[in-house]
Amino acid sequence: NCHGLARDREGHIILLTDDLRNNVIVYDRKGALVHKWGTSFPGAHGLSLVTEGTREALFITDLNTHKVTKTTLDGTVLQEWGWPKDSGKYQKEDQYKPSWTLHLPDGGFFILDGYGRDYIARHGADGKFQKLFGGAEGGIVHWGPHGGMVDARAGTDPTLLIAMSDQQYLLRLDLDGKKLAQTALPGGNPRQI
Repeated sequence: NCHGLARDREGHIILLTDDLRNNVIVYDRKGALVHKWGTSFPGAHGLSLVTEGTREALFITDLNTHKVTKTTLDGTVLQEWGWPKDSGKYQKEDQYKPSWTLHLPDGGFFILDGYGRDYIARHGADGKFQKLFGGAEGGIVHWGPHGGMVDARAGTDPTLLIAMSDQQYLLRLDLDGKKLAQTALPGGNPRQI
């Protein structure tokens, strides 16, 4: 059950699965197995590959452990983020089910809670929690923010482009969560961009 796919700078294809025998499977350009690792992501869902200086890192979201884990390409855990308990928006851990991460050029990032309460958590480049927006009171309806991307094209302010899966539209937000645009996709079910 593979939800995540990435390609590193060497051209390796990295697959994320929820199989506890091999959560991460890495193939070379010709399709030969390079290595595999991971036995602790039963709800593995989102995979983002980020370049930080000379190092590449993976961000893995897990629906069952209610965490986002940052690792090296070979599986060494660098950092973890659990449910945003102090935000006041969650009464218990299992309400939080992160589906994907979106990354800013400066190292900051957003965590989408696409299977929980539909909030988006913003973190600084240091990994520290900054704010939470969205959710029902922020106009993001349930089964909404599944995946997306940061649109950081030159000459424009960065924005978030969110795949609102079961809602069948794309949502563009500024970095503070203000709605900028909505693009209908009737009959579509966007999961990732």
